[in-house]
Amino acid sequence: MRPKSCPECLSWGLLFDRRCEACSNFAGGREVGMCGSCSGRLPLRAGHCRLCWTQARVDAAAQDVRPESALLDLQRQQLFFSRMTALWDRRPKPPKATGGRRGRLLRPCGCR
Repeated sequence: MRPKSCPECLSWGLLFDRRCEACSNFAGGREVGMCGSCSGRLPLRAGHCRLCWTQARVDAAAQDVRPESALLDLQRQQLFFSRMTALWDRRPKPPKATGGRRGRLLRPCGCR
């Protein structure tokens, strides 16, 4: 599987559907319309797309205000990566061999 760009939020990564996982979750049951901040035609929540809400949350945390008020001043968007680690890197690793009892390393043949 090769990395692609999500058509809605432009995040770059492994997409298993037409969109990234975050945009697929956000779009579930939402109407498509024109975003009040970026003027993109995307699924909306309270008149704004997922990428504008994400940027507003980041800006609001930096200014210590609510995300709704940060949406009014939104001037840019931060692009990001989506699921860039390969699936085989996500599997749990087997535990490492620790040696003897209580995790102590064993010394060979009793020599010091």
